[in-house]
Amino acid sequence: MTGGTCEAIVVAGPDAVARCTAIRGEVRRDFGDTVFANRLHTPTEPDEIRPCVDKFLTSLPHGLPHVRHHDPGTARGAFGRLAALPSPAIRAATLDVWRQQRRSGWHSFRLETAPGAHSTYLLPGDSHSVDYGMSVIAEVLPGLTLHQIITAYIEMDVRGESRLHSGTAEETLHLADRITAAGLFARARATRPAAAATDRPA
Repeated sequence: MTGGTCEAIVVAGPDAVARCTAIRGEVRRDFGDTVFANRLHTPTEPDEIRPCVDKFLTSLPHGLPHVRHHDPGTARGAFGRLAALPSPAIRAATLDVWRQQRRSGWHSFRLETAPGAHSTYLLPGDSHSVDYGMSVIAEVLPGLTLHQIITAYIEMDVRGESRLHSGTAEETLHLADRITAAGLFARARATRPAAAATDRPA
């Protein structure tokens, strides 16, 4: 929606939201680069659908000034440490990520963690917003910078998992439990050898 020409349609009927959401998942799986580069967006809440309809099918055809879209939905977004970051810091981290992606591609993102016998891995598949998911990671791992949090999310999406933390079996299991309790997907297991993780097919 911000990178060039796009098309918009309104779909109505029984189970329209569920059916369109399923299609979105298939399109993103087959054609999307990462959760940060979607090729299809389908609003799922009435409070989000109405502004989208007004924006694309009312204001644009009549040439009215563009108004930045605000999502007033009830789904939880950024909170805690992430929500408190100043706009310049968010902008700077975003630009760093974009430059790295343009220079080396999405697969270049890898969160470096200290070695340990066991690790906690962030896994894809949760239904929450990216803002919420990154906020959870910011809260459970307060030592991570914004760039590291974004890197973890991209690595998780591109490679199927991201190693967030290494340590003892008890530490990594406790961290995985905290992440899953917040609604994300994570697991703790023995750390994979570095070569195996690096050579894992995308």
